[in-house]
Amino acid sequence: MQSVAGIFTTVVEQPTISIAAYSSGDQLGGLQTLSQAALGDGLYCTLKDLVVVDLAKQKSALEVLFFNKSPTLISGDNEPLNISDADVAEYFVGNVSVAAADYKDLSASSVATVVADLSMNALGGQGTLYAVAMSAGTPTYTSSGSLYFKFTFSKQY
Repeated sequence: MQSVAGIFTTVVEQPTISIAAYSSGDQLGGLQTLSQAALGDGLYCTLKDLVVVDLAKQKSALEVLFFNKSPTLISGDNEPLNISDADVAEYFVGNVSVAAADYKDLSASSVATVVADLSMNALGGQGTLYAVAMSAGTPTYTSSGSLYFKFTFSKQY
């Protein structure tokens, strides 16, 4: 794998989440489609960093799981995360943990940046990867649009 000099892309996702309390292990929102994370199918990209913007200032730990093809989610938002075992075995390519201590407070929100350096092979059509977030805490968000995820990828050929 070789990085293409200067080819970076940032994909921003805002999953629709529940305003009810989450439990650790619950799915946060739905499947996130990370279009054009790589230059094309079968090619690699490296997740350089993940930024989480928490407009509800919950600062809750979470996990983001990555897949190189769209997995079958059996669960829904605010339910214990349940993904087809066959899809996990075949499509799972990595995860990134965001700890509560990673967040920095702003006046009414919080932000976290995690340096990942996670290489993944995109097979989802036009260099697409997929992600799903899982709560590792017990947050209660104040609106359905309280979370943003910003994924920065370096494209490789």
